Order: sequence, then C-alpha cells, then structure tokens
Amino acid sequence: GDVKLLAAIGAWFGPVGAFWLALYTGVAGGVMAIVVALGSGYFRRALSDVSLLVMHWRVAGLRPLSEVSLEGSDGPRLAYALPIFAGLVATLWLR
Repeated sequence: GDVKLLAAIGAWFGPVGAFWLALYTGVAGGVMAIVVALGSGYFRRALSDVSLLVMHWRVAGLRPLSEVSLEGSDGPRLAYALPIFAGLVATLWLR
C-alpha cells in the first residue's frame, strides 16, 4: 500500500518531482524511525543488531543472518504513511 501511495503521488508530480518526493520521504522516514526507536528504548538494541550483522557479513560474506530479521521482531512499528505525508509536504513546500 505504501509503494502504491508513493507511486500515485509521484505520478502527480512527474519524474523529477517523484525523485524529490522519494528523497524527502526517505529522510523523513529515517528521522521518524530514530525518534520512535529512541522513544521506545529500542535504539540500543537496533545498533547492536546492525553491529552483529556487519560482523557476520565481514566473516561469512553477504548472507542473511537468521538471528537478525523482521519476522517475530518485538521492535516498534512505524506506519510509513506518516513519512510519505512528511515527504509530500516537504516536496510541495520546497518546489
């Protein structure tokens, strides 16, 4: 659903506008994800998981690590419609 929403809004803006929309949406999503992780106390665990994954990649190559996956994760959730809306507002404002 989120990809369809982004594609529909991007079709309204055209190719260049869709690029900026995706860029602003990604930045907004990253900022919101950090805020949600900090607010829920999950940030330290997320950094630990990223460190574990990078060490695994250095040793075993770019292979999946089953201990670090989204399946069964107890991490906080973020509805991505919120970052898409923030990206839309930024695109309209800076256009």
